[in-house]
Amino acid sequence: DITDVDLRRAFTFDAQERSDICKAFRSRLRIAAALQLGFLRLIGTPLGSVEHGPGAVLRHLGQQFALRPPDLATLRAWYGREMTRFAHQRWAIDYDARRSLDTRGEELLRQFIRDHTHSTIAHPRLELWARDWMHRDGYLIPSARRLSDLVRNVVRRVTTEDHAAVTRSLGATPLQTCLQQLLVRRAGRSMTHLEWLRRPPGRRSLKTMRLLEEEYEWLEGILPKRGALPIPKERQRVYARRFRRRRSSHIPQLPLFRRELEAICFATVALGTLA
Repeated sequence: DITDVDLRRAFTFDAQERSDICKAFRSRLRIAAALQLGFLRLIGTPLGSVEHGPGAVLRHLGQQFALRPPDLATLRAWYGREMTRFAHQRWAIDYDARRSLDTRGEELLRQFIRDHTHSTIAHPRLELWARDWMHRDGYLIPSARRLSDLVRNVVRRVTTEDHAAVTRSLGATPLQTCLQQLLVRRAGRSMTHLEWLRRPPGRRSLKTMRLLEEEYEWLEGILPKRGALPIPKERQRVYARRFRRRRSSHIPQLPLFRRELEAICFATVALGTLA
């Protein structure tokens, strides 16, 4: 869907740009070339398919170049030869000074993603921010699979390093104990300790205060008394939120290091909140 803002921002060309397009292409191909340039500016990659032509964009370009706007069939006919489409894409990339994501660019992108894991480790959101960064810095956005693999590798490396840091600081046994205790059912109850801690507090009353004090004392009993965790507090809250939202049946399917890391962060953040 192309909005009016998109039309003004990406598909409206000034006099110099229209003149450059007219010099580079014959009249019947100017709209097609302008379409490629507009999509490159809009989404960071040239238009690869013309199966669904944006009518509003074609009419808008037709008005700018004083040409009859083509219909979808005409657009397909222009791009019947792949070489024509490739030539337009290459011209748009060169004209807009875009560059492919090289080794240096990939390293900068990895660092950018790593910095943003302080606020989330959700792959879709990190991929969106990565696209914005590449678009803003003049890089061609790579394929969805390559970007997804890159984000997945960065997140996995960050979580692995965080788990290793916590293990070095606290030891392996406290992490295992914390995870096991959270998933064990409460004595005489059907719910686990994790489900018990996830319940929202009741209204202000002496009974609620006693329940919160009970939760605080239980968490103090399962957490090692060795100071703060050696990972950023922002990322501790990210891991805690993910563990809080997980279904109990889904937790055993996670890799062990993820379970232990999220469990210790959940317990630490919950204790801090109660305090």
